[in-house]
Amino acid sequence: YSVFSSVIDHANFEPADFFKYTGNGVNTIKTKGGNIFSDSLLGFKYAFYDNKIVTSKNWTAFDGGAHPDGDMPEKLRGSWADTSGNAIFVYSDKVAVNGIIKPVRSVGEDFIWFDEDEKNGLIFSEKGDYLYIVDGDEKTLEREFYLYENTTVFPTAFRIPGGEYDVDEGNYGDKMNSLYAYLGGESELVYSFRPTTVRYKEEEGFWLIGFQPALKIAGNSYVIADLPEGVKLKYSLGNKYDEEGAKYVDESFFYNCGYNSGTAYYTVSVVSDDEISEDVLKDCFTMQTVSLDRTKKLSEKAHEKAADVKFGGNKITATVTAEDGEYLFVNYVAIKGYKCFVNGRKAELVDNDLNFLVVRLEAGENKVEFRYSSPYVKYMLVGALIGGVLAFAVIMAMKYYERISKALEWIADVGADLLAAGIFGFGFVYPFVVFIGKCVKAIFKL
Repeated sequence: YSVFSSVIDHANFEPADFFKYTGNGVNTIKTKGGNIFSDSLLGFKYAFYDNKIVTSKNWTAFDGGAHPDGDMPEKLRGSWADTSGNAIFVYSDKVAVNGIIKPVRSVGEDFIWFDEDEKNGLIFSEKGDYLYIVDGDEKTLEREFYLYENTTVFPTAFRIPGGEYDVDEGNYGDKMNSLYAYLGGESELVYSFRPTTVRYKEEEGFWLIGFQPALKIAGNSYVIADLPEGVKLKYSLGNKYDEEGAKYVDESFFYNCGYNSGTAYYTVSVVSDDEISEDVLKDCFTMQTVSLDRTKKLSEKAHEKAADVKFGGNKITATVTAEDGEYLFVNYVAIKGYKCFVNGRKAELVDNDLNFLVVRLEAGENKVEFRYSSPYVKYMLVGALIGGVLAFAVIMAMKYYERISKALEWIADVGADLLAAGIFGFGFVYPFVVFIGKCVKAIFKL
């Protein structure tokens, strides 16, 4: 999905940017990108995909056989897997196979979602291969599709040991491992590998750098760069250097290789402005893999420590039994306007680098409430109060001071105009100006 708003709270961008989801960082957040760990931690539990995209002449999403690339649609070539009888799912540039994403199955004939009146909703087939749109008495076949469930998704709220994590120091894997440990993970989430191949192709005039994880670790892989001072490199992805599309390697270099079972091979083609050695190039690039197995282990641990969470009335309520020194982690962003109460007493939210809702728990039973009220409401109330006071003053003046009623009528007209202008400016002009400003910043990268 994607979210667009000219007044998105800046705190919402912190997790999205850190986990490499797409969006412009100004007024748009999308769920494309990320990795298995981030999708699971943020609660991305269900996903839909159009069956027509993953069907070809001799191959369908529920066919368990392995197929050569030649049988695949052009869009999916290079991204297929033997799924042992279950559907594959191309998801945010990743291929998810059995054990990561599984088709949702119903107990009865259909898997059904309806609104409260049970008049409008969706009907999914038992196999998940079609979708009906229900509108009152009308039932329309919309299109073929597949519904999938993320089997490694974390609970919304769970107990953590606390401490601190740092997303500013170290490389990307170091930052992910820091967060993983903060949430209670053992060992490390991210494995790092140096290039397995560094070879200069003399005829073509570029270096070919290849990566193949030695430990066959399933997960999301990516390549990062850390250049020594004075070294300048231009790169293109793949085993052919493309001068026209080549870019300079900088600190933002991030080659997302997608999901793999640990056996795939990835290459980067590089040209140096100056003479450079094989050993230096080996130290410039690192492949890192976000482990599916470690994600599963922490997910299972989080479910053992999960809180009972309820939503409603502009608040999140969590009930949980905690040991001394534990904290409650909620995968919601602590935007302006949240206040927290533990067992009826106000509690301070714990500062953390990605702005998640975190609070210290008391030993024993805890009832935690995160109450939200928009910080902009108080400005509206102040404006309404001032307007009410002015209106009351004008009415009283007109009632008891008829001699100056004409002057007061003029004051009332002016006051009403000013009040209307203020409401219009705050409610319409201000958001529009903010939107234009963010667009300008995004376009000119200010």
